[in-house]
Amino acid sequence: GEDKFGQLWIGTRHCLNRYNRQRGVFSNITRKTTNGLHSGHNTISKMAFDKKGDLYYSSVGKIFRINESELQKPVPVIDTIMDIVGEFSIDQNDIIHVITTGCYYKCPASEIKNIENYKIFCGEKTAACPYPGIMVYNNNTYVVSCEGLFVVNEQQKKLSPLFVEELKNKTIYSVYSDSNNKLWV
Repeated sequence: GEDKFGQLWIGTRHCLNRYNRQRGVFSNITRKTTNGLHSGHNTISKMAFDKKGDLYYSSVGKIFRINESELQKPVPVIDTIMDIVGEFSIDQNDIIHVITTGCYYKCPASEIKNIENYKIFCGEKTAACPYPGIMVYNNNTYVVSCEGLFVVNEQQKKLSPLFVEELKNKTIYSVYSDSNNKLWV
């Protein structure tokens, strides 16, 4: 992703990198920080910016944030937002949706430090496998897992499976929407 300073942030299976296009400098961020990721566990699975400009990313099930004011520093401070197995998505209203192996949270980005107060449901089996994925599309929140594709049902406080014959009992790794507003699984 690109931050408001024009820097490119690139997540790989080894680390989080920053490329300063003005200076032509590539920096490996997560290996420089003492409060970042641990050696050997640096796979970046997702990155997104909120409207304020904070960068969120997930790695090995943990969710991290780099505050917008830290993005240009040589060694930015990295906050651990959630130290549990989980994945996230940020919708167009700056709401952060988090799915874990047992809970679903829906929290305004401005309140991310208090995410535990925004638990929608817990105890619902989100997946038999670790690291479920999540995406918000057309006002629906989709969860992907080794058990198929689900949609979050907030009123019933549960995940409802989407029974598409081609997806039944299939491992789903990700879901995307394209510029034509189509959903890709």
